[in-house]
Amino acid sequence: MKTAIFLLMTSTFTLLISCNKNEEKPEFDPKPSTYVGLLKVNENTPASYEQNDVEIISEIIDNISLEMTLLQVKFSVQMPVKLNMTIKNIELTKTNDGYTISGDNIIPTSGEIPYNQYVITNLAGTMSSKKLEFTMKCGNFPVSYSGNFSKNEK
Repeated sequence: MKTAIFLLMTSTFTLLISCNKNEEKPEFDPKPSTYVGLLKVNENTPASYEQNDVEIISEIIDNISLEMTLLQVKFSVQMPVKLNMTIKNIELTKTNDGYTISGDNIIPTSGEIPYNQYVITNLAGTMSSKKLEFTMKCGNFPVSYSGNFSKNEK
């Protein structure tokens, strides 16, 4: 009888431990993630600029902020070259299926060069393990992005 009670208690304890382990799994792989999608820029004219297959690497920093690097982007037909632009210190708020992201008055960089004339304002969006979507103003230009998860980096 004691053996049966001991086995019952042991199996119950094992079951409780395994349930707790499942609850602690993070929704996101801790490695930076790449999303691929469509970047749209409304140049405040009837003509807007769109770039397909824009890759964005997103990295969660200390579970409190997000860093996004937009790879090889142009924001206008007149831009002579594509560049990598990094937006740091984006606020994260956990939701049931991912995060909401937001930010205001963030100075983007390319390499280590700050672009003060293109301050990021009104950044708002969502990020999940499947999708990244946001809108923002980059300087005076409204920008939107919608991309699907592609891969984990590193």
